[in-house]
Amino acid sequence: LKILRKIDKEYHIEDFAKANKKNSDDAIAIRNLLNYYEIIGVGIESDIYDIAMIKDAQKTMIIRIYEQAEPFIIRSRQEDNNANLWIKF
Repeated sequence: LKILRKIDKEYHIEDFAKANKKNSDDAIAIRNLLNYYEIIGVGIESDIYDIAMIKDAQKTMIIRIYEQAEPFIIRSRQEDNNANLWIKF
C-alpha cells in the first residue's frame, strides 16, 4: 500500500504499465502486490480461504488497493492485450 501512496503522489500509476517503465522497481512492486491479492482471490474461489474471514480482516484495504491500482490494471490489460490480468483480484 505504501508503494501505491508514493506513486499516487508523484506519478500517474498507469504509466508504470507502459513498456518504458514496466521493468522498474515500482512497477514490479505494484505487480507483486496485485499478484498477492490475485492469489487470495483464487484461494477464495477454490475454498482454500474463507471469504467472510478475508472480508473481516482486509476488506477496506483490498478495496483501497484496487481503487488505487485500477488505472494500472486497465493499462496493463491494454498493453499486454490480455483482459484476464488480475481478473480474480
